[in-house]
Amino acid sequence: MSEKQQQMEQLLDKLLDPKTEEMLQKLAQMLQQEQKEGTRDQLSKMQMDNKSLKKELDRMLELYKKLEFEQKLNQNADQLKNLAQEQQQLSEQARQPDANAKDLQKEQENLNKNFQDIKKSLDDLQKTNEQAEHKQEFDNPKQEEQNIDQQMQKSSDELSKNDPKKAAQSQQKAAGQMKALSEKMQQKEQEGEESQNTVDAQQLRELLKNLVNSSFAQEKVMQTLKNTSTNDPNYITLSQTQKNIKDNLKTAEDSLYALSRRIPQIQTTVNQEIAGINDHIDKALQNLGERVTPEASRNQQYAMTSMNNLALMLSEALDQLQNAMSKGKSGKGKGKQQSVSSLARMQQQLNQNMQKAREQMQQQGNPGKSQNGNNENISEQLAKLARQQQEIREALQQLNRQENKDGTGSLGNLDKISQQMEQTERDLVNRRISEEAIKRQQQIQSRLLEAEKAEQQREQDQQRESHAGKDVPPGYIKALQEYRQANEKQTEQVKTIPPALNFYYKLKIKSYFDLLNAK
Repeated sequence: MSEKQQQMEQLLDKLLDPKTEEMLQKLAQMLQQEQKEGTRDQLSKMQMDNKSLKKELDRMLELYKKLEFEQKLNQNADQLKNLAQEQQQLSEQARQPDANAKDLQKEQENLNKNFQDIKKSLDDLQKTNEQAEHKQEFDNPKQEEQNIDQQMQKSSDELSKNDPKKAAQSQQKAAGQMKALSEKMQQKEQEGEESQNTVDAQQLRELLKNLVNSSFAQEKVMQTLKNTSTNDPNYITLSQTQKNIKDNLKTAEDSLYALSRRIPQIQTTVNQEIAGINDHIDKALQNLGERVTPEASRNQQYAMTSMNNLALMLSEALDQLQNAMSKGKSGKGKGKQQSVSSLARMQQQLNQNMQKAREQMQQQGNPGKSQNGNNENISEQLAKLARQQQEIREALQQLNRQENKDGTGSLGNLDKISQQMEQTERDLVNRRISEEAIKRQQQIQSRLLEAEKAEQQREQDQQRESHAGKDVPPGYIKALQEYRQANEKQTEQVKTIPPALNFYYKLKIKSYFDLLNAK
């Protein structure tokens, strides 16, 4: 969460720059000098910048609302987790022989009040989400809250009857339910964020591809125009192609603006580059209509430069978003992969221990029952194996819910494995380790290994898919790299200029180097 806050602060710092103040000072000078033509141009530029500023402020507001919702949700989950710990401690106190029922009841009432505050906060969060323009994935856990309420109230009633032991049982259940609810809330929030990031990354790739295609199309029009006479009938065709480029970029602009309201990695200057593209293309269309080819070519060059700059910004934003996703999955995705492999190892060890236990029972002359001297030892050993099998089964079921939540069942039939494990638990509890049970354990081991391989193969397929686009235009990556190098070279040249220059002259220098690179 702190990383998102830093990104928001950086966006705000870039948004509140001295550019507007400088433009106002320049406008005042023009008015004093009665430069009417320059004043009109400056007012037009300020109007365009104000539109970008309005969009950016709206975007910042939407990002802050999203961040605030996530913070409040995580805060409620943390409070619920802390309350579960306090409830657990109170349960342990109630189990003590010298427990004072009145003092415990007073503390229980305080915990009840704190839980009611959390419930109210979650209700307020739901109302806020329902009124929001873009709703977050959030379901108010009414049923879980009701179950916790019942257990907490039951513990208060038992304490009022001076029965701390019974109250301790209800307190224990309430603590477990609160902890489970806290984990569920955090897990759903994390899953929702991962799902949204995946969608956003895909849309960002499509926008980047669209933008690079438009840049190629713009370059082709610009090159063709240089060799086309104003009397050539193809001149009108080039004007129409330029109009098509503008319409295509308009669709991309709307999508990018909607996307920027969800992704803080997108830089503030993106809206400024879009405004520059629109302005230069409009001027190019006007020049083409008036058959002023040199001016049209110049504006087309500016538009293509802004497209390339924008493509670099989106490429960087996509890299940052993918890095954030990989960081989130590295701690979690690794855990998932290790869970499959660790479950397979645990199952293998369990199978070996079951085989040893069966051999011990056979040596005693009866595979189903042991002799009286070792009966207690064997029973304890089988009970331990049953608990281990139960732990493996529960971990597998949780993994199944996480990995196969989309219904693809990419890890195989994990439900079948769980059922076999459950049968093993019953056999161990009933002191039965037959040849059939041993074969079943071998099947479980084999299926776990198959699930592990399936997960590894799926991860490899996803990596290949994310790094190789099927519809990437020719020269897409190479064009971006070449432009990035040229842009960096230009930046190094600009850095040799003394830093005392104001923003106006910095823009002039940038335009000068743009013209040099275009030749």
